[in-house]
Order: sequence, then structure tokens, then C-alpha cells
Amino acid sequence: MKKTTKSIPLLKIEDIIEPDFSDLVILEQQEEGKNKLSNPHKHDFYLVLCIASGNGIHNIDAKDYTVHDRRIFFVAPGQTHFWNMSEQTTGFQLFFKASFITNYVLMSEWPMFKPGNNPFIDILEDQYKLISNEISQIQQEIKKKEVYSTRILNHRLTIILSLLSRWHYNQWSHSDILPAPHRLIEKFKTLLETSYHIAGNVQFYADKLLVTPSYLNTISKKVLGQKAGTLIRERRLLEAKRMLAITTMDIQEIAFFLGYNELAYFSHFFKKHTGVSPSVFRSASLHTS
Repeated sequence: MKKTTKSIPLLKIEDIIEPDFSDLVILEQQEEGKNKLSNPHKHDFYLVLCIASGNGIHNIDAKDYTVHDRRIFFVAPGQTHFWNMSEQTTGFQLFFKASFITNYVLMSEWPMFKPGNNPFIDILEDQYKLISNEISQIQQEIKKKEVYSTRILNHRLTIILSLLSRWHYNQWSHSDILPAPHRLIEKFKTLLETSYHIAGNVQFYADKLLVTPSYLNTISKKVLGQKAGTLIRERRLLEAKRMLAITTMDIQEIAFFLGYNELAYFSHFFKKHTGVSPSVFRSASLHTS
């Protein structure tokens, strides 16, 4: 695993390519070549990576996923990822900003981008052709830049996201129409993704969700098989491990980012739940990178 020179970079669309249309971009994977974005990084936009054919590894939030024919990956803003794919890998990358679609579709309706859900689907050949056709229509509309192009692009992107949502739903058997306990947990997972670095106690999340800590723990255990406190701890540990392995930030800086005013408290937390100190973990990750 490669390290950045400091913290994990947050890329904008403009950092990757000079777009013809600033809020929606399509890149041909084969034309962009092998490992164009091979260093760990985050985006401030959504990414849909559609693999037509090829092989390799796509790492999302410190977990490796196999790249193969007709697999589609989803990366939300703020997630860390990089890939290592063969030169023969073909497909396309779809970038879009949240602001481009917010007025048309609720972000929470997209299961493939929800925290904790699987970040990929495998599709059939006719499904890939359907998506490819929609992508071609978007590419043509971007080139036209005519009156109502923005509205047409919005609707075509909505069609693509709706199809992908349906296929994700069918493959992973979850429901967008959730009973109350499940809706609470979806809200909790979303809140956790934005607040894990500022709060490590259940009380904070329970207050935000207008429930008691005991109730949140109980419902989380029932729906997810783990208490809310465990999920909070695991999310904070994941970020700590990721920052130790991928960045060269001082351990004290990482501790401060995760809300620890004293390095000793962070070191105690990390060693208690991993069995090693932050410095030992970082040293081990260097040797395996």
C-alpha cells in the first residue's frame, strides 16, 4: 500500500480532468490507461466505475475488491480508494457532483452509496449494454451544450442511478422501504460517517437521533448484529488504521483529528482494541506495503 506525503488528498473533478461539463464527467477507462489514480485519495464527488472487461484490485476504505468483467463499483464523497488494474481493463468512469442531482433524487434513495452497504454489483451483459447506451447518450448531450442540456443530463443520470439502485437492491436483498427501526439505523450510519471523528460515545448519536443510548444500542444490535457503541468504535479504529497506514501524519495529529486531546488516551484506545500501539501498527504497515 502506497503512502501519501501528508494527509489523504481530497480531489475535485477539476484535479483529474478539465471537464467539458463541470458537474458531470465520463472517462473511458481504456483511454485513461493503467493506474491513472493509483495513490490512495478521496473525492468531493460521486464515482461510478463500470468495468466492461479486465482484472485487478480496487481498494475501497482499506478493503480489497476483485475487478472483473461487468462489475460496477461505487465510491461516495469522502471514501478512500485506489486501484491496480491490468492494462487491458476497459470500461468507463462516471463522475458527478452531489449538487447536480440533489434537486431531482434524494441521496438517501441510492443504496449503493449508503455507508455499510456493499460498494459493487455484478451485472449481466444486456444490463451492461443498457448502461453503456445511457452513457453514450450523456456523452452526446455533453458535446451538444444546447438549450435544456442540463435538464436532459439530469434525467439521464437519474435513469442510470435508478437502474443501478434496482440492481443493487436485487443483488443484495435490502429494501428502500424500511420499517422504523431500520430507518433509524440508516440515519445512524449516515450520521456516523460525518461525525465519527468528533464523537466516540453513543450519547452524542442518540441525542442527534432523539432516542436514548440504550434504545439505539438495542435497535442496532437487532438490525445489524452489533451495538451502536461497537460500530462507533470500529469506525474510529478503521480511520485510525487507514491514516496510520496510508498517510505520514504525526500520530498526535491523527489522535487530535479523532477527537483525542491527549496522545496517551488515543494510544490506550488503539492498543486496547488492536493489541498493538499506533507506532507498532504503522511500522508493520510499512513493512507490508
